[in-house]
Amino acid sequence: MSELFPKTTSDEIDPEAAAEQLRREEEMKSDKPPHHED
Repeated sequence: MSELFPKTTSDEIDPEAAAEQLRREEEMKSDKPPHHED
């Protein structure tokens, strides 16, 4: 049942903070050294 409901709802998330977190994750993925490729 818990998988039906997100741990945080959209009204609990700051859109700017969420966008910043996404940008950081994308930046970390692009900065991964070649020997760490999946």
